[in-house]
Amino acid sequence: MALIFSTNLSETVLLNAYVNNIVEFTSDNASEAFKCIIAVGGNTYEITPSLEGFYFNFKTIFKNIILDYFEDAPDIELVASDPTSFIRSMDSVYKAVNISYTVSFVNGEFEIAERNVHILQSTSNFQDRKKREIQVMDSFAVLGKLESGSNRTFRMTYWQGYPFDVQVYKKDPGNVKITNRTTGVDYTFNLPNKINRIFFSDTQTDSTIEDILPLVNGINEMEFETTELTTIFLTKVVGLCGEYLKWKNHEGGWSYWLFNQKSRDVRNVRDLGYINNDYQNLENNNFIKNIGKRSFDRKQIGCINVESEKRSYLESLFDSPKVYLFMGVDFAKEETTDWLSVKLNDESFIIKDYSDRTFDINLEIELPERNTVRL
Repeated sequence: MALIFSTNLSETVLLNAYVNNIVEFTSDNASEAFKCIIAVGGNTYEITPSLEGFYFNFKTIFKNIILDYFEDAPDIELVASDPTSFIRSMDSVYKAVNISYTVSFVNGEFEIAERNVHILQSTSNFQDRKKREIQVMDSFAVLGKLESGSNRTFRMTYWQGYPFDVQVYKKDPGNVKITNRTTGVDYTFNLPNKINRIFFSDTQTDSTIEDILPLVNGINEMEFETTELTTIFLTKVVGLCGEYLKWKNHEGGWSYWLFNQKSRDVRNVRDLGYINNDYQNLENNNFIKNIGKRSFDRKQIGCINVESEKRSYLESLFDSPKVYLFMGVDFAKEETTDWLSVKLNDESFIIKDYSDRTFDINLEIELPERNTVRL
């Protein structure tokens, strides 16, 4: 006697927590099944069968198990003499989960099946379904947007003087050698976590990853020596200022972009109302009292001549649940308070244009409501 799954959860890939994760199963027991208790994440759920058998969707459960409220303000201080300072854990976006199915039958018998799955705080869509899935047994994987036509190549940009890191999955704790093929220099880092953040800069001028793994201005071919080679073509940009954003991306990590065109700040103000105080003789000069004002700032930012292949990298910004604006100063030590959570007001973005020409991008972000004097 056994439970037979016509639709099952994969135990060999990292499951996206923010998509449907459906199971459908029956039993070959001759007796009639009348309920199933599903135990997962410390909770139990009871379901009853239809004529076709049992059906259950783990989507809501998985996203609650992995929920970390998308908050990110790391307190980082890089020290070249201490390589461990460049690595931080981000295991909050990953969870290994045991699932137990207990089916009860009218004759008093029951059957049990167990599965072990691995979930990631990530998502995917129908048009992405044939692209890479991170394998649980993969020795190494980057939580980032794949380059088109590749399954282990990525393109990212690092603006010197601004905080930046790369997030990676590591099946087992251990070393990974990173070689900059452009310079011929390599360095081996120990990655002790399932999800590791490799910090390149915390905005300090006296200690960055370049102290142990030099970068050239322009494109650096960063090769990660794993079971299958992983390559990040990292573009280093120097000498630019602007508005720097960080956002939660679809792959479970964080993405960065510098909007280096001149920005404009606009303040929106509206009255909270007035009180009529016309209860005295005509010499009264205070017959209207203002309750106060409500205000918030909007920041209009942009950049020009962006390469067309950057569209795929930027597209997750527009439906990201969390966007931060860097309020610190480039080449100054980053503090946890330097990242301000903001709202992106733009509701559309061209993810693929008629041609592969460069493009301009202009955004408006809304800052939190200001404190004002009120009655």
